[in-house]
Order: sequence, then structure tokens, then C-alpha cells
Amino acid sequence: MTQSPVPDDASNSSPIRAVIFDMDGTLADTERLKARAYADVIADLLKLDRPDPRVMPLYGEYVGNTDRALCEAMVEEFDIADRLQDPGRGPWEVLHTLRVDHYKRTHGRPENIARHAIQHNVDLLRSQHAAGRTVAVATSSMTDEATRVLEAIGVLDLLAALVGRDQVTNAKPHPEIYLHTAEVLRMEPEQCLVIEDSQLGATSAVAANMPCVVIANQFTDAPLRAQTQFDQQWIVYEPDLVQKTVEARIAAAR
Repeated sequence: MTQSPVPDDASNSSPIRAVIFDMDGTLADTERLKARAYADVIADLLKLDRPDPRVMPLYGEYVGNTDRALCEAMVEEFDIADRLQDPGRGPWEVLHTLRVDHYKRTHGRPENIARHAIQHNVDLLRSQHAAGRTVAVATSSMTDEATRVLEAIGVLDLLAALVGRDQVTNAKPHPEIYLHTAEVLRMEPEQCLVIEDSQLGATSAVAANMPCVVIANQFTDAPLRAQTQFDQQWIVYEPDLVQKTVEARIAAAR
């Protein structure tokens, strides 16, 4: 991982010196791939011929939340606790293990993750790095899994820091992961712009006193349009507006 110096013109025009990216649903469409893995596993547990159509919308409700919260919701919704018995582990832990194992064998293979890079956001990361700003990732995924994804989409070597869920105590929407990333970068929170894809992630960034741009995806588009907590001018629904909106947000921080 590298850290790029901020050119004098950039540092003089804006206090923003770093851009911190969420990963799942922001840099790679891994949310869709993970949802498909859950659908496969639950179909197998219930001995269904095809995935249950309830999986995708339920997954969408938990985008940005913890694996535990999502798995507990899946266990309850599909009434599968009795099929996930394992001494010393709760049903949600067993379901999570089944999903992770299936995901790595199928939907989450590196070559498939590479095909599901969210290119306009990857391009944004590259352009911010090229402009001299420090770039980092703060993700609810575990660090080892995040490393695998970021290697697959070809941006790991550009990062000055990678902070995964296992490096902090509190999950998003708590601000800890963003505050810790700023500490790793040796920057103040107000010097860091966050790029997120969900309201929950944006809540984490704002609680850390960091400006934020939210870039919607298939799971978060409708909830973001309906919410009133965040200014819609900093929420992007069209990929061709990503770069323009981010530069406007950086300029607004002056």
C-alpha cells in the first residue's frame, strides 16, 4: 500500500486530503454476489428447486449491516434454525459459514469479482489517487476478504490503508471504523471524504464528522431516494455524475 503526497494546489484549495471508500456495493458489486450465495444456500437447506424470491429484498434491507444481523434475519425469515444446528455455534454462525464457503467456490471467485467491479467508482478511486489525494478503504468485510476483493479488482496497491470489520469493535453505523481509518492515515476527520453506497454507511461517516458522497446501487437506490436524513445533492444515482459530484463535494469543503 502506498500513500501519495497531496500537491500544493490541491491542499490549498480544499481541506480534503484523503478519500476513504467503502467496498461492498461501492467498489465491487459483491452485495449482489453474496445475496446470490445466500439464495443458493437457503434453497439447498429448504430443498427447493430454485432460489426463494424473498432472499434478494431481505438482503437489500441489511446492506451495510453486520453479517450477524443479516444471518439472524435470514434464519428467522426462512425458519431454518433447526437445519443449522452445530454444538458451540448459533444458527446464524452456521449459515454464515455455509454462505462464505459457497461464495468462495462459486460467485466470489476472483475472476467473477473482477467482472463485477463497479467501474465508475473504481475509476473515481484511481482519479483521486492520480490527483494526489490519499485513498483508503474502510469496509464491513473482514480484512482478509477485503484484501481478496481489492486484489481482484486491481486497486489494492493504490491504498494507503485498508481497515476491515475485524480491526474495530463497533460496526457501522457507529463512526469507529472511519475515525480509526483517519488515525491510520494520520489525518483529521474533516480532511477525509467518504464514498459510500448506503444510508447506514453514510450515517457512520457523518457521525465521524466526515463529508460524504453516497453512490446508489440496485439495493440502495430506492431507500436513498426515500430518505430525508442526507442532502440529495450529495447522493448520486447516475454513474456519469459521480466524478462531477465528488469534485463539487470537495470544493464545498473549502
